[in-house]
Amino acid sequence: MTALLRSTSLALLVLQASLTGTNGQFGDASEINPFAPGADGFSASEEVTATLVSEVKSIAPGEPFTVAFKMVHDTGWHTYWRNSGYIQQSPRVAEWDLPEGFVAGELQWPVPDLGDLQGAKAYFYHGENYLLAEITPPDSLKPGASASIGAHLKWQRCDEDVCANGDARLSLDLPVAESAEVDPAVHAIFEKLRAERLPKPITGWTADAYRNAQGVQLVLTPGEGANPDPTDIYFFSADAQINGQSAQKIVKEDGRYILQLDNKNPEYEAPDTPSTTLPGVLFAKNGWLAGQAFPTGFDIAPKLQNGAPPAGAVDPLGGKSIALILWFALVGGLILNLMPCVFPVIGLKIMGFVNQAGEDRRKITLHGLVFTAGVILSFWVLSGIFFALRATTEGAGWGFQLQDPWFVFILMIVMLVLALNMAGVFEIGTGAVGVGSELTAKGGYTGSFFSGVLATVVATPCSAPFLGTALGAVATLPAIPFFAVFTAIAVGLSLPYIVLSIFPGLVQKLPKPGPWMESFKQGMSFLLFGTAGYMLWIYGGLVEDANQLYAIIGLAVIALSLWIYGRWTSLVRPQATRVRALVIALVFFLGGAWLGYPKKDALIWTNWSPEAVAAAQQEGRPVYIDFTARWCATCQTNKASYKDSKVRKAVETKNILLLKGDKTVENPAIEQALAALGEGAIPVNVLYLPGDEEPIILPKILTTGVVMEFFDKIPLPEKGQ
Repeated sequence: MTALLRSTSLALLVLQASLTGTNGQFGDASEINPFAPGADGFSASEEVTATLVSEVKSIAPGEPFTVAFKMVHDTGWHTYWRNSGYIQQSPRVAEWDLPEGFVAGELQWPVPDLGDLQGAKAYFYHGENYLLAEITPPDSLKPGASASIGAHLKWQRCDEDVCANGDARLSLDLPVAESAEVDPAVHAIFEKLRAERLPKPITGWTADAYRNAQGVQLVLTPGEGANPDPTDIYFFSADAQINGQSAQKIVKEDGRYILQLDNKNPEYEAPDTPSTTLPGVLFAKNGWLAGQAFPTGFDIAPKLQNGAPPAGAVDPLGGKSIALILWFALVGGLILNLMPCVFPVIGLKIMGFVNQAGEDRRKITLHGLVFTAGVILSFWVLSGIFFALRATTEGAGWGFQLQDPWFVFILMIVMLVLALNMAGVFEIGTGAVGVGSELTAKGGYTGSFFSGVLATVVATPCSAPFLGTALGAVATLPAIPFFAVFTAIAVGLSLPYIVLSIFPGLVQKLPKPGPWMESFKQGMSFLLFGTAGYMLWIYGGLVEDANQLYAIIGLAVIALSLWIYGRWTSLVRPQATRVRALVIALVFFLGGAWLGYPKKDALIWTNWSPEAVAAAQQEGRPVYIDFTARWCATCQTNKASYKDSKVRKAVETKNILLLKGDKTVENPAIEQALAALGEGAIPVNVLYLPGDEEPIILPKILTTGVVMEFFDKIPLPEKGQ
């Protein structure tokens, strides 16, 4: 199963790269060089050993010193950075056990490796790693005594197939002296770690961050005397605001680097309490420092601002050559001629030119050029319509079309419809051959020109899969390259007509139409199925989990509608059957679209914790808890009951605190809470009334009526609450 997922992911990435080009991505970061082994406290899980080591042999009153959790991973196993990049759990200090007056600082995290693990990107450590922490003893500490430093460390360890939890209670004893004595061996290890793996403040560059509909644009601007240009930039989000599974699109413009970072989840933050900064580590393979021996990273936390970056437009080509884009557009237009509703027209059209011009080769060629002009003009009109529609949302900034869930949703449906058409589930454009025959009867250059116009219009249903892909690929280009790409497609479509009008004898050399054309068309459908899947993946980053589930089901319903249309609306069916099938197909199509369209969750949920419940109860505030998980289908179905305006109004007027206990990954605290409630399986939905410590457990299956039945029991808050 892992190999299948990896192969599928690779295929989709190849498809994505073929449509949108490549950006500055990089693979695994370099590994941490093995350091000397530590000593003192020791504990182990089966695949990870943990040791607590100190940089000093003795400590002094009021002088901070550094300890580290040394974690050694067996081959093939790894643990995670402060943000795993996906759903895994990072190492954490569950509890420090320190003498009175001692204070422990935050963990200091080395720059992690970036790689694909278990079918998903992850920020991880392997081999040997150290998590540092600074300990500050009190000034009142008496020399001659001894201090016991202890901690309960927990972690999650994984290999390519399984994950398991581990923990260790670690301790070490340090004597107290007049002045601290450094342990030379450990000090050398820590200094090497600080120099090569711990993030440093960025120098010579400024970082700015701007929110947009898709996520955040991180803008890096060089200052005077800035270090050499970075290579293979990557931003590790420290607080998981950013989707670690999305590719980070990079554009260089006037010396600036602009990274498009996608949202992780629209539910990550409440709209009225957004993050004010974007904390994380900026990584570059060359370290941004001349002569740097190893890659390093830079701590940044730029202020988050709304809107697009100022001072200049982003290069929409993303560093790709316009010549290469035009070449692929030309080849794509040429391929359109192999579609079943286009290919048979070629010979008919050329012979029409010959019949009109006789033996005059110059006139035959001119007919071909006039026909081409009609095709090109038609493409200009079609692309002009799209360009005009694009201009209505031009202020949305770079890459706007994939930041709008409505645009992605519609494009996803279009790709599915076109894929099913190419796969033969239903047919459109079958009258092209007949229309092409009629076009051969037109006379004069005017007839040839409008033959090109009409042939383009008739061929559009067959060429739409490629045109739809082209629209998505060039949607961010400025006017000149935008129209140049569509002109190249038109020239590619016209190229056989131009060549054959110059050498009409070659018509006899064309392959005979046959079953091979249908096989080719059906084979091409899988590119569009992959594109539809890619659009669904983007859509999942723009909407809540439940909405993504409804979209998947909605697409299945839309596919059913097209199957009904293709099976029962052909001319061989009685008219009454065709009409009924058309109505039923339309109802299913609209129903699927309604089921999956982007819906905004108006309710604001906060992460559940026992402390949050206790604090709300102390304030006399009602608490509603949804214990859920992404893999729980009933949980996702229950979420539809929260969409009703009556529920939203009750939450607002009665000041209900909404808490979400997400059990998608293992959470011992949630397990304990469910056990205390006498529940062993989710969904579990709990209501605490003001002043009542006894919980009310709602039914497993929720409707708006069921939720309101319990919300009606909550009294309105008194004025001032």
